[in-house]
Amino acid sequence: MLIHNRKVQVERFVAACCVFMLAGRSMNQRFQIYQATEQPIRITKPESSANDDSPRPSITQIIAASFIPMSPENGKMKLPRTIHTVVIDIGARESDYLDVLEQTEDATVALILFDPLPDSSIPLQKRVAEYSMRGLNETRSRWLNQTRSRQVFMVRAAMGENEGIGDFNIARGPACSSILKTSSENKFWCANVKETIQIPIMTLKDFLPLIPESVEQIHIKVDTEGADLAVLRGAGDYIHKVNTFVIECKADGGDKKFRDGECVQSDASLYMKEKDFNELEVERQGGLVNMFFVNSKYKGPLPAFLKDGRLAMRGFYDKLYQRFKNDHGVSAER
Repeated sequence: MLIHNRKVQVERFVAACCVFMLAGRSMNQRFQIYQATEQPIRITKPESSANDDSPRPSITQIIAASFIPMSPENGKMKLPRTIHTVVIDIGARESDYLDVLEQTEDATVALILFDPLPDSSIPLQKRVAEYSMRGLNETRSRWLNQTRSRQVFMVRAAMGENEGIGDFNIARGPACSSILKTSSENKFWCANVKETIQIPIMTLKDFLPLIPESVEQIHIKVDTEGADLAVLRGAGDYIHKVNTFVIECKADGGDKKFRDGECVQSDASLYMKEKDFNELEVERQGGLVNMFFVNSKYKGPLPAFLKDGRLAMRGFYDKLYQRFKNDHGVSAER
């Protein structure tokens, strides 16, 4: 029988939860649980949802709230007070950014990883959990460290131009997997598809507003096997909240085509110029290029975290560090 009364639905749900929690408990434990569940449940809505006719949360907002603590007051992330910089690694794979955080435990940086590929996301989830639980056994504390447990997050989803549920093409070489279809002109074995699964696709335009104003800098690396420009377009006007981007695209003049609709160097350059980003450097690797873009309003200082020698893109960050040092005559490191 369908239950149409919302109040009855909530009451029955709470009752079922209570029965589950009380099973196998002592009388004292049952009384404590009863006291806790006796309090009224408060459900808060985002500021934009003042009434039932207001827009519903986006898929991106719902997924984000499932892995990052959110404030009931403003719907933004509740990050530790020590956090000044957010680094977002899209297409994280093994994530050298996570390597650096594991070694330094830099309390000023929050790291958010996105990767829908099971081969990479499952090991990353394990590493994130281990980092979040550091110190738990040594101190015999019942509680997680409030900085480390809210400092690094992993989500098994892709970023794209539009949010929704989409196909993810797992390639013969896992590193070549993409939300884009492999081109019929592709000759590279790595990009050949062996399996397709459906995954959630999020957008930066819905994710970036969730970062609190207390965060001073946002740096993003994108490596999505051809979909990098789509990820940038998915940021909309919120792209201006970001200080730097590192992306990968097909090099201009290349005669090889891997995927339909893949990012091309000149297209990315033009788009980022229109968005008022400076192209600091381009590094060619065969038929692909790594591109480093800097927000024209960003004057530093560069977080010390991004100058760590273990980062694959350290050369880009070093060049930016030197530019700040030469142009502004101020400390280029935070």
